[in-house]
Amino acid sequence: MLLLEAVEPGTKVSTWPELPALADVAALIRALRDVPEGDTGQLLSLPERVEFLFSLITRRRESPRVASLVEPVLVERGCQAARQLAADGRAGLVHGDLHPGNVLDAGPARGLVAIDPRPCLGDPDFDVVDWVLARATSTGQVRDQIRRLAGLVPGLDGERVWGWCTATAVIIAVQHLRQHAPDATTDLLLHLAAAV
Repeated sequence: MLLLEAVEPGTKVSTWPELPALADVAALIRALRDVPEGDTGQLLSLPERVEFLFSLITRRRESPRVASLVEPVLVERGCQAARQLAADGRAGLVHGDLHPGNVLDAGPARGLVAIDPRPCLGDPDFDVVDWVLARATSTGQVRDQIRRLAGLVPGLDGERVWGWCTATAVIIAVQHLRQHAPDATTDLLLHLAAAV
């Protein structure tokens, strides 16, 4: 038997018209970083998670709708950059899939709650990517979000977050194109992927 805690109201942040305040996102990230590791022997490493993600995206990029917009070289370069980032840096517990669709509103007293983790061990800055890219329209906005979060989350390395953003932008672009027609989000993500 599995007992799950009720989260009220429990709405996904991805359904909100606006993203939550950056201070609330920072509080969630800090809380995730403060979790005691305990026995982590069964968890994947972040390098293993990176290999899985890029293997999946390589297959999904072959969809005709996606293939015409996302060159294979973007996937290859992104994968190489992500491998390098995953191989160094400090190690901690990583949620592994911390996007707005995996965060619930637990009301004013509790704040934001992360769900559906893909836990692994590695660079905790990996978890920040989806938050600085969510609904961004320019590289300047991404850089500003990184800078602001770095001021709110002790130990967050802005340059590593930027590196993760450019390395994984192709993953997010492929996923986005599978659900949406090309748009400004696609343009930004492909621009970031080309910066690797």
